[in-house]
Amino acid sequence: MAPPLELSAAQLRVMASTARTRIVGALAQHGRLSASEMAAHIGQPVSGVYHHIDQLERVGLVRIVATRPSARRPEKLYGLISEQLSARAASKTAAGRAALAQVARRFLTAAARSVAAALSSDAAVTDGQVRNTSVRRIQMRLDRKALIQFNAELDALLERAQARSGRGKALEFTVALAPAPRPPRTTR
Repeated sequence: MAPPLELSAAQLRVMASTARTRIVGALAQHGRLSASEMAAHIGQPVSGVYHHIDQLERVGLVRIVATRPSARRPEKLYGLISEQLSARAASKTAAGRAALAQVARRFLTAAARSVAAALSSDAAVTDGQVRNTSVRRIQMRLDRKALIQFNAELDALLERAQARSGRGKALEFTVALAPAPRPPRTTR
């Protein structure tokens, strides 16, 4: 497998859009898609999807990979520049960290909306073997060795989850890992 594309701060800022993140996810899952296919996958009108495709193309995340005949004119098929994206390099700069924080806020806000929507409908199953809705916040203390093991297990879980993606009901899984804030010091 090719090494991941190291995202710039500008690319990360573009990824702070939920719709663009969903487009990238659809392309990662399906390979190449037309604008109308992307619109169907993310549940938005095709007219709105073109703006997001333009933004993703402008920063070099998406490109036209093929065309196919259609009733009026050839239909463009889009694909990702790279199968894997990484924020590692960008997170070493102040601009990259700010952009990554913006992406995290958007991802977590979108996850909260999805959970709220599920809980306000009959779609949520909150217990048992077919649980599809869960919210957990865990604080833990890990030494270096345990943190390395934890990250390896988390990476393996995410890889298995992506490999299983296929038929069935769509689920979202959002992960945020960060050092716990230190409690404020009390003065006497």
